[in-house]
Amino acid sequence: MDPEMLRRLEREFRHRCRVEGGASGVGGSGLALWEWRATLAGQGSVVEAGSLRADGGWRREVASSQAGTAARWEFTVGEDLAESGHRVEEAVRALAAEAAKVSERLAFRVWGRLRCWWSPDSGAASSWEQGLLFTLDGGGRRRDWLVEDVRQAPDADILAQAVEDMDAAPPVTGSPVPSGWSEGPVVLEPEAAGWWVHEMAHAAMESAAIRAPNAAGLRIVDDPGAAPWPAGFRVDDRGCPARRAVLWDAHGSASSVEPGRWRSASVRQSPQPLLSCTRLEWDPSVPRMDPPADGALWIRAIDAGRFDPLSGEILLAGKTSTGEDVLLMCTPEQAWRRARVCRGGTRDSQQMAACSRQGLTLPVMVGAPTLVLEPLRRYLRNRA
Repeated sequence: MDPEMLRRLEREFRHRCRVEGGASGVGGSGLALWEWRATLAGQGSVVEAGSLRADGGWRREVASSQAGTAARWEFTVGEDLAESGHRVEEAVRALAAEAAKVSERLAFRVWGRLRCWWSPDSGAASSWEQGLLFTLDGGGRRRDWLVEDVRQAPDADILAQAVEDMDAAPPVTGSPVPSGWSEGPVVLEPEAAGWWVHEMAHAAMESAAIRAPNAAGLRIVDDPGAAPWPAGFRVDDRGCPARRAVLWDAHGSASSVEPGRWRSASVRQSPQPLLSCTRLEWDPSVPRMDPPADGALWIRAIDAGRFDPLSGEILLAGKTSTGEDVLLMCTPEQAWRRARVCRGGTRDSQQMAACSRQGLTLPVMVGAPTLVLEPLRRYLRNRA
């Protein structure tokens, strides 16, 4: 996006908000924001006709006239600012045209967002954010690449390695696991491990601190600055710089609702403290665990997951490495105590997913290496 265009937009925004004199304090504005978002998808060299989706407008936080009372939000949806919404849509169409030149094998989606905001703490500012997602599907597995610039798209060598990984034969797991409920070790391949990490992060966000020591040097972090928009961001939806948070470490969990991690799905909704780019980090000096020799279920992918704050359990539904349906249940503290990185597993990768919480559905990135969790409750559907 042209820097001069951003400066003109910011001047118009200042004028429209009438903040030159400062409208803060009781009964004044806590945050004023205008934004316009657009997205467009395609497959191979073809941009999907009619798939452009765009939305935008104004959101303003109004402090209560009574001290100590929560602020309220006012919304004006669909109102453009200096024809900038139209420029966003043009920029996204241009991004999609570039994405369509990368590879016939890849599906893609591109996003763009233009924002102006003002708060009593930061004054007025503006930003342009964009992201390009390239997806390779095959053999029931998926690889995602979310990049900020088309020059960062996967090249032919990266795609060839991804295809080789996805076509790898399922591991030999010793004696078969019986159908129905059982308890035993589970090996989560990276796509499935990323989902488990994401639900573990929800457990940290939605529970009191959990005491659960882990001796394998593992940490779960949520880092908005580690991915391009729409999964990541540099400034959150309350106008605060993005902030990394450690949600699980060697001692257990810690919740984080600090500024720098607040998100909203559109200008129509007020921001909430939510996850963005969540991944598992580990200490390379700690030896990795050998895959269990017998009775383990290897999980290829997770189709759905949920942390239930009432029961305190994580439920995951997915597929084994041989394509069978499976359910997994565990408490976060039980799983964290004995979670280990698996030696000889497939390489870790980032994957985009849709996260639904508090009435919002938002894109997130999840990532982890192959993990061993034991023991877990598991339900394997009848093979017949």
